[in-house]
Amino acid sequence: TDAAIRDGLCRLRDIERCLDRLPVNRPAHSLVPMRLLVEERRTGPSVGDSELEGRAFRVLRKAGLPDPVAQHRVRIANKVFILDMAYPEAKIGIELDGWTFHHTRSAFDADRTRGNILRNGAWHILQFTSRTSDAEIVGTVRDALALRQLLCDEQAVGQRTRPKPGGPSPEGGEEALNHRVG
Repeated sequence: TDAAIRDGLCRLRDIERCLDRLPVNRPAHSLVPMRLLVEERRTGPSVGDSELEGRAFRVLRKAGLPDPVAQHRVRIANKVFILDMAYPEAKIGIELDGWTFHHTRSAFDADRTRGNILRNGAWHILQFTSRTSDAEIVGTVRDALALRQLLCDEQAVGQRTRPKPGGPSPEGGEEALNHRVG
């Protein structure tokens, strides 16, 4: 179903309409999987450009992680890159590399250049393949989100405690330092 939607052979709303037109006396159990799939696709993120992207969305959601943005556009140095998935606020990009599109020397070289530009633009890029386990995808994304949150928290604390030029420090200046030490 996802492949048919990705390839433009049908739309989710077309599938939904077909399900709604089926006779009500049809055995309910035969439609349950399709109705569940339609509901998941309607309320969830895009199916992405590949089965691997769809799988990654499903495992991240099942693990209770926030839904990433599908096909997120990033502009760096007048170049536009489309990340398979991203957490834009955290500047975490997720690339799901299938062999079909990444098996040539030119693709290999282009991926390295692209990754370097994104990293220089402060993006943390995670890369997975079809052989990456669900547990590794979830664990790596969870760790990256936690690390970015920790870095943001540290930056926020550093900005609050940094003394203003020519003014007393937020902690009370030299008097507070002497009080804490002595």
